[in-house]
Amino acid sequence: MFKLRAPAGLILLSALLPACAPTATQPPDSTALTAAIQRAAASSPITALTMTPTTGGLRVNGRLNGRLFTAQFPTDWNQQAVYYTHGYTLPSPAQDTVATDLITQDDTGGLIPEAYRQGFAVARTVYDKRGFAVRSGIENTIALKRFIDQVGVQRSYVTGGSMGGSVLMGLIEKYPTDFVGALSACGAVSDWQFQVKYLTDFRAVFNYFTAGTAYALPGTEDVTRSAPGLKGETMVKALGPLFLKAKLNPRGPEQQLLDRIVSAVPGVQAKADITTFFNTLAAQLFGLDDINATAGGIFVQNTDTVYTSSLLSAEDNAALNRGIQRYTVSSPAAVAYQQDWYSATGRFQTKLLTYHNTADALVPFEHEARLRARVEAAGNTANLVQQVVDPKLETLSRVLFLKLEGVTHCGFTPAQNVFAWNELRQWVETGTRPQDGLNITRPPR
Repeated sequence: MFKLRAPAGLILLSALLPACAPTATQPPDSTALTAAIQRAAASSPITALTMTPTTGGLRVNGRLNGRLFTAQFPTDWNQQAVYYTHGYTLPSPAQDTVATDLITQDDTGGLIPEAYRQGFAVARTVYDKRGFAVRSGIENTIALKRFIDQVGVQRSYVTGGSMGGSVLMGLIEKYPTDFVGALSACGAVSDWQFQVKYLTDFRAVFNYFTAGTAYALPGTEDVTRSAPGLKGETMVKALGPLFLKAKLNPRGPEQQLLDRIVSAVPGVQAKADITTFFNTLAAQLFGLDDINATAGGIFVQNTDTVYTSSLLSAEDNAALNRGIQRYTVSSPAAVAYQQDWYSATGRFQTKLLTYHNTADALVPFEHEARLRARVEAAGNTANLVQQVVDPKLETLSRVLFLKLEGVTHCGFTPAQNVFAWNELRQWVETGTRPQDGLNITRPPR
């Protein structure tokens, strides 16, 4: 559950947009395409290049600046390209990976295979590390684009999910003329200061309300760092009984405890369900040290945060604010890092379409409102469309006849992913702006 990328699936919509050819140029034959790739590779830091004919086109694998990449060109290539920026994975000594074949090993919920079926070249690269890797996601993706541009690309799109939404924002704002369209799914599209503050707030509130109970997590309670040595099984042993008892007695003390925790988290309307607790706490418990190390320190603080729950009395709210852990930014350089890699400015020329579950187990829906405020301040709303998807439930565990379930992270169907892609594509090709705020839970035909 902690490999936080877009959901998998290969179901595709059968209907294509009419009149989708970008220009009057003819697609190159396979011999010319192979020669163009070889020429581009000769002038780029490419190693271990292989080109493999497939039933649908040509697959290219290799290393660019030492980083693995995969690109695939369909037989009827329309001389356009779609790049995908993947989401967050928990820190690990293992290297980031990319599928050898982006079509048969799809993990984008049908998005990349659909673009490929429509005639687009598709491409992905790895990041330099697992964990917080927005900077290398931006740098490695633009390097891959520079290489593929030399093959004869006329225009490019970028798509991404979760942390990949942050990578996407950096790409379209730092490289304003490189992409004609961008599609973000469940993305951390505003800034990482908000995302990390949510993680630390959630942990701080959880620690306060579970202190002295059987549901407190062992080890360090310092919310500005990870919990070294903590195992996933330990989380299960602490949180499993809490949610089981709340399920058995919806009006009992355990459910009241869960409700108080989420109601006191500032700035986010979190769900009091098991998936939200596991995803959010795990990201903080196992990922925060890596985030701090990457940025050069902790870049959030709660010295002025007022924690308030409508479920508490004034006296209890005052006690909460006295008793909760307070912490400060460790260095201005860390704040500057997250602003550079990446906090959205709202200034971009690319047509950007975002879609987000209105409740998400890890990346709060509130990212979307924060992004819109910046786009409005920049006078750039003509380039932004935001659509929504109802929350999707998943079952985390079953105990006897009881299901412990909650909202998922990036809970989209292939039909929703492909509908959003076709909305963006039509916007770019025809200039017809999609409906802002549209609910695409059941995509219109």
